Amino acid sequence: MPFRIPLMDVVEQRLCPDDLSFLTGRPSGRGRIAGWQRLASGADWDPLSLLVALDPVPPASYDLGVPGWAPTVQFSAYIRRLPAPGPVRALLQATEVTGDRMDETAHVWDAKGRLAAQATQVAAVRPPR
Repeated sequence: MPFRIPLMDVVEQRLCPDDLSFLTGRPSGRGRIAGWQRLASGADWDPLSLLVALDPVPPASYDLGVPGWAPTVQFSAYIRRLPAPGPVRALLQATEVTGDRMDETAHVWDAKGRLAAQATQVAAVRPPR
């Protein structure tokens, strides 16, 4: 049964096709998910909405062959600048996956290619049973 992700009503994402091989059961093992995002309302990104851009779905662990829920345990974000109008480009990278925890880094660049925000996160790893 498909499930609804309410966040997807707020953010439109276009993920890099090279990072979607996990969908066919062949994750790349790089632990990265990249793509473009924009607010579904058409509004420009602001400092508060950038927090959403820094924690996109799916989690980078999918690209490591670890599907399932990855709830945030700790999240630190740095807003670098007010982004230029338009979509933002995001890169989420899993830097360490051990036991039931995963470290991730995220970077978001604005439509002019400037770093607008970055984050580090510790997430729990909850593979499906």
